[in-house]
Amino acid sequence: MSNGKGLPEVWALEAKGGDGLVHSPISSGDKLWLVDERRLKNLDPSTGQEVNSIPYRGELSPQSLADKVVGAEDGSIVAFDTVTKEPAWRVPLQGWGHNVGVSETEGLVMAGSLGWLLAVDGKKGQELWRRELPGGVSILGWSEESRVVLADVGRYGSSDLRGVIAFDREGRELWSTTELEQARIGSRGPLFGLKERTFKWFGASSHTLRALDPGSGKKLWSLPTDACTRLWATPDGDLVVGRDKSLELRDGKTGRPRWSLELDAPPNWGAVEAGRTLALSGKHWVLTEADGRISGINPLTGARMWTGALPELPWATPAITSTGDVVARFGSEIKGFRTLLSKPPGAEVSGSRIAESQASVQLGAVRVRKRASSG
Repeated sequence: MSNGKGLPEVWALEAKGGDGLVHSPISSGDKLWLVDERRLKNLDPSTGQEVNSIPYRGELSPQSLADKVVGAEDGSIVAFDTVTKEPAWRVPLQGWGHNVGVSETEGLVMAGSLGWLLAVDGKKGQELWRRELPGGVSILGWSEESRVVLADVGRYGSSDLRGVIAFDREGRELWSTTELEQARIGSRGPLFGLKERTFKWFGASSHTLRALDPGSGKKLWSLPTDACTRLWATPDGDLVVGRDKSLELRDGKTGRPRWSLELDAPPNWGAVEAGRTLALSGKHWVLTEADGRISGINPLTGARMWTGALPELPWATPAITSTGDVVARFGSEIKGFRTLLSKPPGAEVSGSRIAESQASVQLGAVRVRKRASSG
């Protein structure tokens, strides 16, 4: 089937919910996961068909770690064996607002909640350490180069501390800063963020992009920027900056621009109603825009490798599967779409196919259907 002149729609399914929420699908490795009907469903990325499922009463979409998937359930961090479908281990974690980060290279699971930070050996399920902290704890990630855990403290509830704290693998606090907003880090490279400075006498403010050494917290570079900026860190340690009318990639070590892509009209980044979102993955990044366009961006050059249309604005950032397909949620409906970089599972995308895609082939006119308000 096809959605008119837009991206070819190859499958669709209706999420049943069951916990009062409809979750967005998560692509991890060669798997596509969906939390639905109090089960963790493993979907075939090419067909959307359910391969198997695991009973799951969790509050977030789990992440893959080797032969396990890790999530939060009933006040604990839990890992399920993807072969036996049974819990491999479970570690209690107080608080609410649970969130999880994993490191494949370290076999490490990091979890945050309101007031707590937890580190677990992902293979054995052994608690390594936990720390009580003021306010909500959001896991930023693990730096492979500096071998530190970075957490953003103060996201939930009130707190005396609102900033980033770095811990080593043994749980020792190394440094902290309260100056960074929207902190981001990949598995390699610096810690990025925004610093705002307010001038009391004039009621004005200025913003700078900053890069810090994740091991020491020392400033590597700083550049002025505008307030309407959205940040992403690439796995290799570069910085992606979304502005009102542009998307740009900057060298993580120096801050120098690598490329810039001009964008239309200035809706807010990340807002579902605005429709402008960005997903970073593999050979192409997927950009959705407020007019319904969706494009594959070449990470090396910033060129549009393909451009098409979705049937309506997605309700969350689309997922990119291991086969190059795009999976998006529209209310309770989950749909899979083919792109010019899509390939059969296990196949490689040929160089000629990539070159053809980089020609920015227009797949069809943009067609947007407004979503009814939920009241």
